[in-house]
Amino acid sequence: MVSENTAALPPKVWATLVTNDDYLKGVLALNYRLRCVKSKYPLLVLYTTPTTAKEYTDDPRFNECWTKLIAFSLTDYSRIVLLDSDMLPLQNMDELMDLDLDLPAHASPEVAQTTGADISTGLGKLNSGLLVINPSKAIFDQIVTKMNEAGLDYQFPDQDLLADVFKGRWVALPYIYNALKTMREPAVHGAIWRDDKVKNVHYILSPKPWDELGPDGTWKGDKPIHKWWIDAYKSMRAEEKTLGVS
Repeated sequence: MVSENTAALPPKVWATLVTNDDYLKGVLALNYRLRCVKSKYPLLVLYTTPTTAKEYTDDPRFNECWTKLIAFSLTDYSRIVLLDSDMLPLQNMDELMDLDLDLPAHASPEVAQTTGADISTGLGKLNSGLLVINPSKAIFDQIVTKMNEAGLDYQFPDQDLLADVFKGRWVALPYIYNALKTMREPAVHGAIWRDDKVKNVHYILSPKPWDELGPDGTWKGDKPIHKWWIDAYKSMRAEEKTLGVS
C-alpha cells in the first residue's frame, strides 16, 4: 500500500552542477530565471572541490562528464530535475516534477511542441542536458557498474551510458524543455522551433553568451538567441544592485 501522506515524502528540486568558475554566471542566471518564472521548487547546486582530480583518463571527453550522474544517488529527494548550467528557463516547467515516467508517442512538428520523439527512432537520441530523475541507490549502482565496464567505449560518455542503462525505458521529453540553441536556425529545425512554446533554451557549444560580455559589461555578440540570455543576466544584475549585492 502507498501512503497518502505526501508530506512525508522527500522534497523535489531542480539541480545543476558547477565544476569550475567558467559556468558561474550561467548558474546565477539559471537560478534567477527559475525565480522569474515562479517555480515552486528550489535549485540545488552540486559542486566539486578545487582539489578534486579531474582526469578520468587521457581522453578529454571524460573530464568532469561523470560527475553529474551523482544526482541519481541523492535519495533524500524523491524527484530531481537536473539542468545543465548553460540553460535559460523562459517559462515555468514545474510540471516536470510530477511527470509520469511512461512512454510517449510522437508525430508531426506541431505535436513536437508537447510530445517527445519515439526513442526507437534516429531522432530519439538521449541528451543529458535535462534529466528528470527519481533518485535510487539501486539505479546508481547500475550506473557505476556500467561506467566501470564500458565507460571508455562511449563517444558521448554520460548520455551514452544513460542510454545503455535505461535502454528501452527512458522517456523522451518535447524539445521545448531542452531546446538546443542551434535548433532555432532555419536550416536546422526552424520548422519545429516556436519561440512562444520554448520553455528552456540550452546554450550548447562555444561561445556561451557570457563569453561575449566585455570587461565593461558590453555584449559583443550578434545572435538574437544569445541576447535572450544577456537580457536575463543584465536584469539579474540590476536586481542585485538594488539589493546592494556587488
